[in-house]
Amino acid sequence: MIIKTLKDAKQFIDDFRKYGSIDPNDGKYKFDFKDLNIYARGTTELILGLDMEFYNYSYGQNWTDKSESQINDPVRYVWENRKSINGVLKQK
Repeated sequence: MIIKTLKDAKQFIDDFRKYGSIDPNDGKYKFDFKDLNIYARGTTELILGLDMEFYNYSYGQNWTDKSESQINDPVRYVWENRKSINGVLKQK
């Protein structure tokens, strides 16, 4: 899958378990991508929580977010980050 349209972004969210990997430590599905919107090109995890809500968590060299942040509109979030997410999807 490559995200070219808003409909593709919605499909990515709907099928998130297919693209994310389950974290054995907490049982959440996660999808990591190099975040081009972060200074120094950190990594962001898009997370499907156990409550079926989406969150993000970013980290880089010598820093991490203090906690996960809830994403109010996951389709819009994926759309806005499609370049970075597509980079990972192309490798799979």
